[in-house]
Amino acid sequence: NTVQYLHGIIKASGILGDIKVQEIDEYTSALSRTAKACKQVFEKTSVSFEKGVSEVEAITEYINIFFMIEEMKFFGSIDDIRLHRKDLQEMYLLLGELDALISIASYREGLESYAIPKLHMKGAELKGKDMAHPLLKDPVKNSIHINKEGIVVTGSNMSGKSTFLRTLGINALYAQTICTCTSDEYEGSYFKILTSISPGDNLIGGKSYYLAEAEALLRIINASGDSIPCLCIIDEIFRGTNPIERAGASVEILDYLVNNNAIVIVATHDLEITELVKGAYKYFYFSEDISQEGIKFDFVIKEGVSKNRNAVKLMKYLGYPDEIVDKTTERVIGLLK
Repeated sequence: NTVQYLHGIIKASGILGDIKVQEIDEYTSALSRTAKACKQVFEKTSVSFEKGVSEVEAITEYINIFFMIEEMKFFGSIDDIRLHRKDLQEMYLLLGELDALISIASYREGLESYAIPKLHMKGAELKGKDMAHPLLKDPVKNSIHINKEGIVVTGSNMSGKSTFLRTLGINALYAQTICTCTSDEYEGSYFKILTSISPGDNLIGGKSYYLAEAEALLRIINASGDSIPCLCIIDEIFRGTNPIERAGASVEILDYLVNNNAIVIVATHDLEITELVKGAYKYFYFSEDISQEGIKFDFVIKEGVSKNRNAVKLMKYLGYPDEIVDKTTERVIGLLK
């Protein structure tokens, strides 16, 4: 089956090699050359009899078996395959790259707009203008400029923090792979992209939420410190443990990463962390408006630290009993004092 597949690859290369388009001449001329070089392989890997279910096809199949035609073709082609190994490898890679380029071109065709990224090898910088998440039907676009420092993103539930982190990560990944960003402009360094977003419990593996999160963060730490900067995207750092240890461990990890050639973007509800990482990090936030009519989010990133807390407001909006809402409000006010 593999040899028959190889026959199809050589045939496809010959067909593509006859296409005369200037933009892909680098590929088509090379495919034409390798297809001609592998002409003997093409002939010796051809299949005379097609398998089927009709009476004639059944008879030819018996003839095939009796005279061992497929086996003879297989062994007869081995020496030629070895002789043209480099040509066949080049052909395979050229076809694969063309296939990938067709996919990228098709994806670009379906986008309303996209940016060709500008990438460089100096420092650790990321600049994105009007970036959008590619899976959202009507996304709100946001811009950010990060130069060596870290970013702490605060905001209430559902305000857009996690979506922004994913938007940033996807645009960085797209820039370094398919050279197509879902933004108006993108410029930045080459990064090792590492994330800790939504780690979960693993019942089968016996891992708790905290253990899964700790492992993800350790993976990020171990990858930092190289000559190529890391882009570290962390959503709700150490949410799986108690508040005291969470704040202490989070601050030490964030300081370590930003001092070891990494750009860190972390989203958190813990305002204590924002106070403890001053100097090495910039602050941004998302906000919302809750009224009698409901909840309105603008999903626009703003500079600064969010002071809003909407968990109790959401409970009231969803219809929780007044007793629970009122006593929760009293308890929160007491703790804040």
